[in-house]
Amino acid sequence: MTANGAMINLITDLHGPQLHMPMYFLLNQLCFINMLYISTTVPKMLVDYLMGKGTISFSACTAQYFLYLIFVEVKFFLGLMAYERNMVICSPLHYPALMTCCICWFILASSWSGGSLDSFLLMPTAMGSPF
Repeated sequence: MTANGAMINLITDLHGPQLHMPMYFLLNQLCFINMLYISTTVPKMLVDYLMGKGTISFSACTAQYFLYLIFVEVKFFLGLMAYERNMVICSPLHYPALMTCCICWFILASSWSGGSLDSFLLMPTAMGSPF
């Protein structure tokens, strides 16, 4: 959490023009998703450890698994960041024209929508199994 928070602060607080590139925007989002990803399981685990109990209700397990799955899938779909790196390597002179702010937001929105859709499709299968 500290490392991801520090990375987000470094990227957003520094106002240099080199940190307003699409790569840093997408890395900022990746750090944010990493923070959300870890915060779905660790707080409940720490509370259970400190309280001395090791059980979780089915509804809490479902909610925790659903959020965990969304963030894992969004992180997976943020692999679209490879498109941005491909643009830098394959056509560096056209990069500023090809990687606009709209493309970055499209990559982010498609990652969130793809991750959410995938987790909605996987949840009934996972929670329908006997425990």
